[in-house]
Amino acid sequence: MKPFGFRQVMKSTAKAWRTHKSKLKAQFIKKGLTPYQKHPYIEPEDWKEFVQFTETQEAKKESERYKLLREQYKHEHCMGSCGYEGMQAQWDEEDAKLAALGIPNPYEEYLEGRTRNWLRARSKLVISEGVATIEWKTDATRRLSEEIKEKQANAESSGLTWIRENDVLTQCLGPEQPGRVRGVSSYNGWKEAWPEHSDMYRKRRKISSADLQTMKEELRSEVTQDILCMLASQSLQIVPLSRNTSPAPGWRSSCASTSEAFAKQHNCGPFENEDEDEVPKWMDSD
Repeated sequence: MKPFGFRQVMKSTAKAWRTHKSKLKAQFIKKGLTPYQKHPYIEPEDWKEFVQFTETQEAKKESERYKLLREQYKHEHCMGSCGYEGMQAQWDEEDAKLAALGIPNPYEEYLEGRTRNWLRARSKLVISEGVATIEWKTDATRRLSEEIKEKQANAESSGLTWIRENDVLTQCLGPEQPGRVRGVSSYNGWKEAWPEHSDMYRKRRKISSADLQTMKEELRSEVTQDILCMLASQSLQIVPLSRNTSPAPGWRSSCASTSEAFAKQHNCGPFENEDEDEVPKWMDSD
């Protein structure tokens, strides 16, 4: 399985597991019932452990936190578990039906794409007496739909162009969260939602050791050049260090000093005054 497909499977599994635990708490624990008849795969020992865990202070605190987060979300959808991709066929069928009957489609008042899909996922189409109307699931979504129409009209009159996630839906709901795209999918990321803008995303590239060494050398060269230019502007000059091992003029080498001291100790002249082929007197054992 490809890494992307594996991630989607794990996300779906984790979401299904959270939903299952939530239903067990609502349908059985809060009502004082046991799930053995409806869920025979649950062992009594496992159920007892699960009940004890839900009654801990840590679990209650976590549950309360998620309750508060849930209350802040005022735009519930009515898609079920099929998601946007599963609802697209139904929406296409509704659009085709309205077109065949010659009835104006009220969803065409909204920008085509994810903005319209997001609104359709939180409403349903009602056809009555030859007129199609939108029935919103919540009043908050209905008010938001009016705000979307107003912002879209202002953008069209001013010549504003929406780019990628910076559209009218984001203007009304706030920034997009990574890893999901409203009105498109809760599993696909931004690259899948806007493939035509893939060149705008940051690209990560692994740097090899050779590239790293090249970067270091270039940086060292630039820094050295900057320092030399700065010193030159202040009338300062740096004498390059020589790699020659010979002593500088006016200085005696350590090797020469050592040889002279050794010669004086053995009452003989320095090595450079002796013939190269002649054995020094102090080394002659005879």
